[in-house]
Amino acid sequence: MGAEPRRGLVLRFSRVREWLTLSPVMDHQGQSEEQTPSPPVRSAMALYYFDFDDNGTIFPDDEGTECQDLAAVKYEAIKALAEMTKDALPDGDHHKLAIVVRDEGGDLAFRASIVFNVEEERDSSSSRSSPDSHA
Repeated sequence: MGAEPRRGLVLRFSRVREWLTLSPVMDHQGQSEEQTPSPPVRSAMALYYFDFDDNGTIFPDDEGTECQDLAAVKYEAIKALAEMTKDALPDGDHHKLAIVVRDEGGDLAFRASIVFNVEEERDSSSSRSSPDSHA
């Protein structure tokens, strides 16, 4: 049973990796670029690595994703974080998820995170004053 949470994290990461891999090439406004055949030319797009951080457990991206510019990197990171959130939040009352994006040189390019906390309201009706009372 101890291996089950880890397996769930790996499955979540593979779904995000799948989303990034299937995502079309994005321009700086998050719009799909037309994919038309063209003569072989060196791509001007840079390679970025989208690491997955689930409550401090890091799953590094070893494949990378080509993006046109930093605006496209931001778009991809936010979309991937939204996908991660769908799967991760049912796992408890406190959760922190992040996508940490590195450039080809390994330098931090972008970080997007979300923190989820459930706080139960304690029954404090006995200690609350009535609407008519003034302290």
